[in-house]
Amino acid sequence: MSTTTLPSSTAAIVLEAPGAPGSVLRYAHIAIPTDLADDAVALHILAAPINPSDLSAVQGVYPIQMAPVAVTGGSAFPEGTTVRVPGFECAAEVVAVGSAVSDIAVGDWVIPNKGGFGAWRAHAVVPESEVLVIQRADEAHSLKVADAATMIVNPPTAYRMLRDFETLKEGDVVVQNAANSAVGRYVIQMARNLGVRTVNLVRDRPEFDALAADLTSLGATAVIRDGDLDALKGWFAEHAPQGARLAFNAVGGASAARMVEVLGKGAHHVTYGAMSRDPVPVNATALIFKDIKMVGFWMSEWKKQASREATVEMYDALVAAIRAGEVIGPEFEHVEVPLSLDDATEERQAEVVANVAKAGSSFLGKKILLVFPH
Repeated sequence: MSTTTLPSSTAAIVLEAPGAPGSVLRYAHIAIPTDLADDAVALHILAAPINPSDLSAVQGVYPIQMAPVAVTGGSAFPEGTTVRVPGFECAAEVVAVGSAVSDIAVGDWVIPNKGGFGAWRAHAVVPESEVLVIQRADEAHSLKVADAATMIVNPPTAYRMLRDFETLKEGDVVVQNAANSAVGRYVIQMARNLGVRTVNLVRDRPEFDALAADLTSLGATAVIRDGDLDALKGWFAEHAPQGARLAFNAVGGASAARMVEVLGKGAHHVTYGAMSRDPVPVNATALIFKDIKMVGFWMSEWKKQASREATVEMYDALVAAIRAGEVIGPEFEHVEVPLSLDDATEERQAEVVANVAKAGSSFLGKKILLVFPH
């Protein structure tokens, strides 16, 4: 067994019961195993992003359970209280491996391969089956921590949606709402690399022109205010009268319905998010006469059904694209989580929780990345 000294507790962002993130999240120290099982790996979590799905889980409206742990101190929760650790994705460095672990080595970077991983903590000890190697210890560290930490949710969602519903050819069109989201930005770049055009809907805002220029620099074919149906139909009438082959919906409601109107016959309308929490309405004529296929996509379900080999193949392709500069991630605001109780003053704890809670704010511009300095 390869070992390092493991602490008996570690810093984390936790909750006891679901609710509004700003109200229920707390900084705490939680227990971690100090004896390493034969099939286990010990991890230093390097960084963990905050995604909409994480906040939905905190609110109790996401169908994946979070990891249960016991509080050891450093918070308003009494010692021994069972709490939950949110966070579906992160990058971690392996610091110890069990005696039966052969495919993972100390110094490797890994990402979760399990729903409800509990990424918002500084250390973790988990079975080797719950992680995938994203970068070997003996490789040149060409991946940035932020890129590795955000590999689980957004890049693979864009990658799969562009491949699993239609066989796209050069010149085809994809239309999407929430185009400035992390998934939307990856869709733009991956479609560009395939020679596929993208029509991108974003909510109106004071800095719309600057945002449109930013998305255009990534490869967006057109950027249109979500809600301007005339502009949307006008673009398709002029540039793609055959309609789009795919629509990617992360919003729902009227925004989702508008995209149905510019789909071509037999096209797919794929819902992967529900930011507005409104139902997805569709005119029956679109289903009957245009044969539009309304489907959903959930990356967690894909991973449940996929073989480990297929999952590794996908991540290898994504890592290669990132290393080659073919796709770039979103901008981040780094929020450092204090590791020691001495550094975790009430003010620092409140600041960290406030930064996590604001990740759900409209027009934030940057994603929040929790950083655990080791």
